[in-house]
Amino acid sequence: MMAEESSTPDLVELALRAAESGARGDLDAVMSLFADDAVWDLAAAGLGTFAGSAAIRGFLEDWGGSFEDLEI
Repeated sequence: MMAEESSTPDLVELALRAAESGARGDLDAVMSLFADDAVWDLAAAGLGTFAGSAAIRGFLEDWGGSFEDLEI
């Protein structure tokens, strides 16, 4: 009998995909990892809390755009 593989994505794999997508500047690929109702809490870093994929995307666009030559 074969063990069933989990259909839940590996969190390390998801983090690597996000970093690789960010390094390519592929914001659509980065955003594909967020649910529509995701909440990204960056308050501990003094950056606020962003509710919903549109708010998260807006933050990432603004944050990334604030650097002249951002490389991930």
